[in-house]
Amino acid sequence: MSDGQTALPEVLASAARQHGPIGDGACRVLVIEAGGRISQKDFDDLQSAVTYADDAASEESRPIAYVCDSALAVLAQGRHYAAGPRDQLVPHRQKDPPND
Repeated sequence: MSDGQTALPEVLASAARQHGPIGDGACRVLVIEAGGRISQKDFDDLQSAVTYADDAASEESRPIAYVCDSALAVLAQGRHYAAGPRDQLVPHRQKDPPND
């Protein structure tokens, strides 16, 4: 895993390894569904994987979805559509320190 990359939580990494290898350049979406069930789906491109992860995160039960690469590094996390488009995210701004 290179600097700045986040590893999948171990329970998901273990499930991903059991599911089989991820092809070079491919992505896998792992979804923790209500009740703890883990589902997985592979994609040939990152954009399709992120769209699927966002769809999963937008479901009524609000599962958690991760997109990972063949090294099991997290590339993205599913995001509910109510949060708005990914390209319109407002960067987090730290509050100014209080003046004493």
